[in-house]
Amino acid sequence: MKTFRLMQSIKKFRLMIRYLKFNLSSQMEYRGNFILQTVGMVINDVFLLFFWWILFQKVGTIKDYGMNEMLLVYSITTFSFGISMTLWGNQSLISRMIMTGEIDSFLILPRPVLSHILVSRISLSALGDLVFGFFLFFFSGYLSLLNFLLFILLGVMGAVLLCAYNVLFHSFTFWYGDFTAVAEVVPDSIITFSLNPEGIYTSVSKVIIQTVIPAMYFSFLPVRLIKEFSIFSFLFLLIADTGFVLAAHIVFYKGLKRYESGNLISKKI
Repeated sequence: MKTFRLMQSIKKFRLMIRYLKFNLSSQMEYRGNFILQTVGMVINDVFLLFFWWILFQKVGTIKDYGMNEMLLVYSITTFSFGISMTLWGNQSLISRMIMTGEIDSFLILPRPVLSHILVSRISLSALGDLVFGFFLFFFSGYLSLLNFLLFILLGVMGAVLLCAYNVLFHSFTFWYGDFTAVAEVVPDSIITFSLNPEGIYTSVSKVIIQTVIPAMYFSFLPVRLIKEFSIFSFLFLLIADTGFVLAAHIVFYKGLKRYESGNLISKKI
């Protein structure tokens, strides 16, 4: 059983690499557009950070968060987002694909269906976030060899969490019909909540970022781990990530059975 799972994991990784190479080669045919979108996203991130720089010049710190901590928050968040959307670019379009019937073309491909759906597209602008987040870490004030390795690991874990969270919400379309509006807004809010100092969230809002919108596991807990590593916190983060991945996998494939059985009928004009 373990050997079978290992082989399946290797096949998924190879599939992802093939799609990534193909998508990148396709995008390189329009180098101007590729460069423009990548640079545009970097400029957008820089302007957001400029706002925080101005604010911290006035107030000093916000609940133990200074400019270095915000640089760390932005580096982890944008790096994780960049990895996630670059590797699994269709994660935010699943609901729409279900409603328009685009998912049908993936049902005739070899299993696993979800892997094919996720890796068949990349986001150009996300590459800008990936590059920006990676290099920003070197200016965060927390640079060391161990922290750098931890940053890469936490970035990958955050990317997986974001993808699972998107898949989970978009899969509700199998049950509730056109869930596109909710599925596109709620997962995006994880980024909005993540790009703020952790200390501003109290009581109810703190519960929200730990459950409904898990910014705690996407941004704040990784920041804590880099500032001061704790094996307990790391294991807690790993368990949370695993939980979201399992939930996304179960909900998607249970929903897919409903779709294949003909309970969801999409009309093409």
